[in-house]
Amino acid sequence: MLKLSFKNVQVAIAGKVLLAETGESLAGARVEMIEMPSKLQRILQLKAMQVGKKWDTLPERIDRQFTRGDGSFFFTDLPLGDYVLQASVPDGGDRYQAVTRAFQVKQQQQQTGINFATATGNFEILPTGLKGQILGNGQAIAYAKIRAVEDNAETLSDVDGKFRFVGLSASTQPSVFQISRTDHPSQRRSVMLQRGVMTTIDFVLD
Repeated sequence: MLKLSFKNVQVAIAGKVLLAETGESLAGARVEMIEMPSKLQRILQLKAMQVGKKWDTLPERIDRQFTRGDGSFFFTDLPLGDYVLQASVPDGGDRYQAVTRAFQVKQQQQQTGINFATATGNFEILPTGLKGQILGNGQAIAYAKIRAVEDNAETLSDVDGKFRFVGLSASTQPSVFQISRTDHPSQRRSVMLQRGVMTTIDFVLD
């Protein structure tokens, strides 16, 4: 008679990756271990030897995961100890800044015996971007169009004249923004954008 055996999977580390400026969940973000106990390092070395050259290009491994549609991730069956994880946006370039967080996997006493205490925590990815307000004659200007020339992205100011760009390209040179509205002549302004920083600046239409 065939006997089936089941292994209880222990979730050791879990959390979500969010976008810092908006709080929205990020699907497809990469979460990987950059520091780990020596026991896991040895396990990874053996796995790498078994897999060969494809090891570095594997999308998901014991030490690397990608977030699901709701931004969640989890690692299972890890050795006890201290970990440092890094969350980043694949192919995000300088539009996002990776962030790190420490976790500790430890045991806890439960009624059913000694078990893992799941280490939980969220990451907030830092975007490169610009936000501010469109003003004219000291008043907020609604529905002005703001275009990021280099990124070919545009948005409209809201009823309070406020606008926001998230995920723009950082540059060593000033980025050009074009501001226009039907009752105002089109104008251009230059702003320095730093990676992982939401720069705040107000544009005044003459």
